[in-house]
Amino acid sequence: MFALLFGPTTEVVHFLGQQSGVVPLAGQWFQSIRLSQPSINVMISECSRLTPLFVAFLVRTAESMRRIRCVWLLIAVGAAIQLVLGASSLAQFVSEEISVRVHGDYCMLDGRYEFRNTGDHAVLWPIFYPLLNTDAIPLADSVHIHDAETEELLPFESGVNGVSFALNMPPRASKVIRISYRQRT
Repeated sequence: MFALLFGPTTEVVHFLGQQSGVVPLAGQWFQSIRLSQPSINVMISECSRLTPLFVAFLVRTAESMRRIRCVWLLIAVGAAIQLVLGASSLAQFVSEEISVRVHGDYCMLDGRYEFRNTGDHAVLWPIFYPLLNTDAIPLADSVHIHDAETEELLPFESGVNGVSFALNMPPRASKVIRISYRQRT
């Protein structure tokens, strides 16, 4: 296991034994990323926008680690957050923490996503969370979405390429949502 620590004061980080510079994303910084075998743990904090650079970083990391079979999960999660961003200037994505475990022919993802409503009015925020669905990799066979604080399960609709749910955000509030699923690889 190794850790990459990025921040405004960090000048150089070690990446798989190589030195590389800090990677800014739309003026924000990765706070930390941890990757381990056979699990992948990714944590991104205070990142207001994800860009194709984020996806390229994940692909580069996965190519370097070669043994990771579930990199598409990370790319899908990055795409999900990208789709969510910009939906409202009042509702903001604050952070995510993702854990992917490979067990036999299955990948299990557990994600923690924090959102914030900075406005004075409640926001009903529709969210689409993409899931890979191909002939070789069928759609996830179990999906759970719940409020991390109250443990209340959130209703969602399954589609061909993912799930949709609505996030009800009170004024000037933060909410942490946990999304977990299992998918055959």
